[in-house]
Amino acid sequence: MPATDDALDIAAAALDAWARAFRTCDPQAMVACYAPECLHFGARATLYVGHAGVHDYFSTLGTRSHRDVRFENLAAARHGETAVSLAVTARFEMDGDAKPAMRLTQTLTKTQEGWKVGCHHASLMPDR
Repeated sequence: MPATDDALDIAAAALDAWARAFRTCDPQAMVACYAPECLHFGARATLYVGHAGVHDYFSTLGTRSHRDVRFENLAAARHGETAVSLAVTARFEMDGDAKPAMRLTQTLTKTQEGWKVGCHHASLMPDR
């Protein structure tokens, strides 16, 4: 999917902020990446809504000595002045244990505080 450099720059910066927050193991740092009215479908069946939902989701990951995430194959598209959608492959590691690759899609929304995740969906990468 072709993307404008602007959309790719916005998406890359948002993912970089998300990865930095994820590595802290601090749910409140993750909350700061999301718009207040966000929707979050992580690797669980539950839909988490708003900042409280995001906090609850990342609190369930517990404290770890090490968390990491790498992103590959970023695609992005701009939708007017206030929205960017992105799709990327995410590779997570928890305490040295590599997790299966995930498909991650996010819709970013422009807020007074900058670009925030308005909608998040993650699912296991299919074998083919």
